[in-house]
Amino acid sequence: MDLNKKRTNIYSPSDASIAFILCMLVPQIVMLIVFMVLGESGAKSQLASALVPQLSFLAVCVFVSERKKVNYQKANSINFKINPLVLLLVIVIGVVCIFGFSPFTNLIDYLTFKLGYKSSATNIDVSTVGKLVACLFYIALLPAICEEFLFRGILTHGFKKYGTVATVTLSAVLFALMHQNLQQLVYQLFLGAVMAYIVVKTGSIIYTMCLHFFNNAFILIESHVTNATLPDYSSAEYAEYYGNAWNVVWPILVMLLSVAIVVGLLFLMTFILKKFKKQPEAENAQVEEAQKLEETEQKNEEAKPKGMVATYISNALDDADKHDKFYKHPFVISAIVVGIIFWILTVVSLFK
Repeated sequence: MDLNKKRTNIYSPSDASIAFILCMLVPQIVMLIVFMVLGESGAKSQLASALVPQLSFLAVCVFVSERKKVNYQKANSINFKINPLVLLLVIVIGVVCIFGFSPFTNLIDYLTFKLGYKSSATNIDVSTVGKLVACLFYIALLPAICEEFLFRGILTHGFKKYGTVATVTLSAVLFALMHQNLQQLVYQLFLGAVMAYIVVKTGSIIYTMCLHFFNNAFILIESHVTNATLPDYSSAEYAEYYGNAWNVVWPILVMLLSVAIVVGLLFLMTFILKKFKKQPEAENAQVEEAQKLEETEQKNEEAKPKGMVATYISNALDDADKHDKFYKHPFVISAIVVGIIFWILTVVSLFK
């Protein structure tokens, strides 16, 4: 059976918001059940902690997509026509982000540690090739697929009606809130914005899947090669190092320099896309017209008699999606509030 036959090519802001809220709630519920069965410690529980969130994201994406009956390929911009030069630029952007933000993230990690914050990070065992391959699967490959379908698939495309700036901002904010990580908040905000921008401009989620996989894989491979472990910030060595003012200043300067470089590379990417006439914005008028026609046909289909509850929910979603500003959309605001609450609760729980 063709999953894409007679299906819509668009997500709505309501679809994006509901998907995010579910992706915040479902993993928590499933993990609670897993811990009740397996306990909170042990190899199986650790493996479940890595797999459950990603598989939950994927399940929610499928649920929302099937409820909307979307064309998976078109609605999520799964376009395998890759420009090699653009892909190379995207990989370079990933490298710049990794090296440019790492010193700053380490600085924030140390400063928050001194304030009593206990990092949620754990040592990942990649001491052998077998363990490295396993980690590459559930820490690099799965997030590159599941998180990209959620954030650069449903969310980025669901918020497109609000314009590029709002789309990129919303996608980045929700991406950072989902990770519930204090030290990497700035990095995840920036990286989330960069990846959303790449999808909007290239019209293909494959680029960001590659970037996401490369970023996570690079960290794992580096840890395997260097046999790196989590730093002990309680040691006198770190107190002496960060006691030097320059060692506090230079990570910030490197981060700002990397931001400037990435912005420049994004402009170069946009120029290349225009040159090769593959920038999707050139066809926006035709796409929007087709989407309006499709929305009309879909509403006519949904206008057929249905249950009272289903009718009420459908009308509520339609009314919410009529707002042309995201801050007037009740579901979008609800998604942001839920994300903030989860982020605050997680961060506060890690302070001693």
